[in-house]
Amino acid sequence: MSWISKARRILLCVISLVLIIGIRTPLLEKPLFREEGNFASLIIYPLSTQIKTIDELGVSDPPFVQSCLLLVGRIDGKDILVRPGRNLMPYCLINKILHPLIKPYWQTLQTFDKKTKLARMIYLGISSIGLIASLILCYLVSLRLVGWAVFLPYLLFIYAGTTHLSVGSSIQPQLDGTIGVALLCSAYLMMYLSLSAQLKTKLCFFLLMMSGMLISFGKNEWPIVFLVALLGSMGFYFFAKVATRKFTIPNSIRVIKTTLLKKISAFKITPLLLGIMLGSILCILLSPADYFSGYSLMGNIAAQRYAPWHLVLSYLDILKPLSIFIGIAVGLTYLQFKFSLQVFSYLPFIYFLFALGITIGFIYSGYLGDGFPRYFAPSLMLIMMYCINLLPIVMQIIHRLWLVPILVILMLLIYNNYQIIEVYRTTSISITIPGDTNWKKNDLVRAAKLSNENSNQVYLIDASIVYYYPEANFISADMGKPAAEDLLKNYKNKILISE
Repeated sequence: MSWISKARRILLCVISLVLIIGIRTPLLEKPLFREEGNFASLIIYPLSTQIKTIDELGVSDPPFVQSCLLLVGRIDGKDILVRPGRNLMPYCLINKILHPLIKPYWQTLQTFDKKTKLARMIYLGISSIGLIASLILCYLVSLRLVGWAVFLPYLLFIYAGTTHLSVGSSIQPQLDGTIGVALLCSAYLMMYLSLSAQLKTKLCFFLLMMSGMLISFGKNEWPIVFLVALLGSMGFYFFAKVATRKFTIPNSIRVIKTTLLKKISAFKITPLLLGIMLGSILCILLSPADYFSGYSLMGNIAAQRYAPWHLVLSYLDILKPLSIFIGIAVGLTYLQFKFSLQVFSYLPFIYFLFALGITIGFIYSGYLGDGFPRYFAPSLMLIMMYCINLLPIVMQIIHRLWLVPILVILMLLIYNNYQIIEVYRTTSISITIPGDTNWKKNDLVRAAKLSNENSNQVYLIDASIVYYYPEANFISADMGKPAAEDLLKNYKNKILISE
C-alpha cells in the first residue's frame, strides 16, 4: 500500500478524533452533580493531612490507600473519607497518576466554571485513551479495506462516539465511561494486535496477558463475566462444528479431540487467564476488604431485583444505539459464520460475549443508579470495536451496492446524535444526571457562602461542593440525614443544616 493511501487513512483518524472531541467541548462547563463531585475530588485530595475515615469494613488503611477512598465530608479542615466497597484499583489509578499533575494547577483556579471544565477535561482525557485505542483499530482495519468501504470503520466509530451514552459518560467524573472505556478498549486493541502473524510469539503472549490484566483492573464482575464468555465461545464453537456434521456421539467426541482442544490453543487463552489472575491478585493485595466487599455489593443489587423492563423503559432513548450495535454485531457474526467456520474470529467473539454479558447483567439487575446509564458505556465501545474487527471478512460477502445505503444510514444516525447533543449544548439541562445545572450551581454557591459566615453549621448537600469550595463544612447528601447526624455526634457545637 502506498504512503498516500496510508496518509489518507491517518487523516480520517484525525478528523474522527476532532469530531468526537469537538462535540464534547461545549459540554465541559456543565456543573458537577452528586457523585461526580466525589470522583472529581479524587484528583485533588487529600486536601489536608488530617483525615478521618468512616471505616465501614473494620480495617485500618495505610496512607497510600486512604487517598484512594471517596471524600464524603469535610469539617473544620478535616477530610472525611468512606470506602467505596469495591475494587480499589481504578480509584488508585486515577488518584496516584493524576493528583501530582493536577492539584497544583487546580489550586490556581478561582472561578466555578474553570474548575468544572478542568474536572471534566481530566476525565475526558482518561476516556480518550479508549477512543484513541478504537481509532488505532479503525486504522488497522481500514488498511484491509478498499474503495468506499474504507469509511465504514470510521463512521461506526463516530456513530458510537457521538451517542448520548458515549458523550455523557466520557465527560462525567465517574469510572464506567472513563477509565472503564479506557481499560476495555485498550484490552481489545491488545487482543487484536496479538493476532498479527508478524509479531513474535512472546510479544503476542505479553499482549494477551496485558489484555487480561486490564480487564481485571475494572469492576469486580468483569473477570467473572469474561470467564463465562470464554466458556460460551468454546461451547458455540463445539456446537457449530457438530452442526456441520451428522450429529452422533462418536462425531461429537471426535470434534472435542481433534478440533475443540486445538482451538483452545488457538484461543490463546493461557495468557488471557494468566493476565486476569495476576491482575486480580494485584487488586486484592491493594485492598482485600474493598475487593471482596465488591461481591457483597453485587449481591445486594441482585437481591433487590428491580424490574428489568423498568430500566429499559427509563433509558430507552439512551440505550437505542447500544441495541443497534448489538444487532449489527449479531448480523456480522452470522455473515462471518456463514462465510466460513475456519476463518471465524473466535478470540474477538469472546470479547463480544463479554460485552453482551455486562449489558445483560445490568439490564437483569434493573439497577437505575443516579439517573444516567453510564454502566453500559464500556459495552457500547467494546461491541463497536468488535463490529469494526469483522468488516474485512464481511465485506467479501456482501455486494458492493449495499455500501451506499449503509454509509448513508450511518451518516443519518450520526446527524441524529448531533441533534440530540445540541439540545444539551443550548440549554442548562445536565447531560449526565437529570437536573438543571444553573439551579445546582446557585445552590452550591449559596451553601458555600453561608458555611463561611456560620462556621458552626455543617451542610447536608451535594458532595461536589468540596471540589469547588474546599473550605465549606459539609456532609454528602448521599449519606442521608440519619447517617449525617450520627457522624456529627463526634463534633462539638456543630449544627446540621438540611434543605
